[in-house]
Amino acid sequence: MFSSFGVRINETTTKLDGQTSFVIGANSFGGNLFYSNENLSAINSVFPSDGEGAGGVAIVVGSDDLGVDFPQGTSYQDYAATQYGAATFNYDIQLNFNTSFTGKDLLTTTLRAGNFGSSSFGGGPTTLSTLEVASDSLDGGGAGDAVYIDKIFYSAPLGADFTFIVGANVGQDDMMPMWPSIYPSGDGNTVLDVLTLNGAPGAYNKTQGPGAALNYENNGWIAGVQYVCDIGTCTGGNPQSGGIAADQSNGVGTVQVGYQAEQWGVAAVYSWLQNPALLPYSTAYTQLSYLQDSVDMSLNAFALSAYWQPEDTGWIPAVSAGWGLNSTNFNDSDEIPDGYVSTSQSWQVALHWDDAFIQGNTAGMAVGQATFATDLVGGGTPSDANYVWEWFYGFQVTDNVTLTPTLFYLSRPLGQLSFDGEEGKDGSFNQFGGIVRTTFTF
Repeated sequence: MFSSFGVRINETTTKLDGQTSFVIGANSFGGNLFYSNENLSAINSVFPSDGEGAGGVAIVVGSDDLGVDFPQGTSYQDYAATQYGAATFNYDIQLNFNTSFTGKDLLTTTLRAGNFGSSSFGGGPTTLSTLEVASDSLDGGGAGDAVYIDKIFYSAPLGADFTFIVGANVGQDDMMPMWPSIYPSGDGNTVLDVLTLNGAPGAYNKTQGPGAALNYENNGWIAGVQYVCDIGTCTGGNPQSGGIAADQSNGVGTVQVGYQAEQWGVAAVYSWLQNPALLPYSTAYTQLSYLQDSVDMSLNAFALSAYWQPEDTGWIPAVSAGWGLNSTNFNDSDEIPDGYVSTSQSWQVALHWDDAFIQGNTAGMAVGQATFATDLVGGGTPSDANYVWEWFYGFQVTDNVTLTPTLFYLSRPLGQLSFDGEEGKDGSFNQFGGIVRTTFTF
């Protein structure tokens, strides 16, 4: 049977694939950071909002009710250990329904459930400890262990060189014509989410919601343009607080150009973030600056990323590297307090080895700096540096089961917010974590 357009209606096919992950892990926290109420009040005076209706200090100590959540005399590392120091066992499940109506198009629907929300691996005490696999049914589905629709989008070719993508809930990463990295991202060996973003969490921000893209690919050259707005805001009907391409949409426009060959690739990206808070991973100081909803601002994010892999597996690793630069647009510069982030940067280098020691196994390491302030309003010198490290070894137990022990280290996740220590000295705070992830694919 044929439709009026000559497409065989009875050729519709749907395929199911899935991934289930078990994650067992724990953290330890170190340093010598002490906050007085005066220190915390000073944070609130510069950054009065956490983006959720509380004072900015809630990003640091859980809420702005300091007497309850952060008693005087408590060290920050003790606070973090109390809130996030327990060993946890979490899960994530993803079911992908891939439907084609013509053999060339694809309707993708992803169902998901998980319970990472209250653990450190869902982002605590800072967002930098968030695992790529972490999901939370309370956030996505409104109830514990609820299954929710994580993504739904459609792609189809337009001629020989173009592809059109549109979705009611689609990620920026789903619409990219090229992902310029050979480092694991989305499979059973993926660890910290911040190290899956090509060294540039601003440009590759994974914003998710209603969106559309047009991509081009020919003889290795790629180009793409897309728009997506945050599902938490732009699905509302009130143009004063949401809607598509409105003043409060929290939209992201992205342009990517690049080239990919058999063993290497390189890409440049520009993203415009209507709200800098859409940048997912940074030091707590930079995050607070971007969360100030009383300030009208947007973000220009640039990135340059590349990868190379050897022709044959062996001791020479595959290499992925990226760098990001972000510039804040303050739309009413006369009202911006000193100390807000005007420029930030990020970078990473990642190595991985296929068939490491044993055929089928994989080893990897990545290091970088999550987004950190490099220039401040008022000309002050920021002290926002940080480092993120991870190491993993993936055992391919069977064709469908992977066991991956992992270590990670966050040297200074609070960034400049760790500057005030006991007796006026610079404080320090770090996080060391270990997990064992078991991934089942089908």
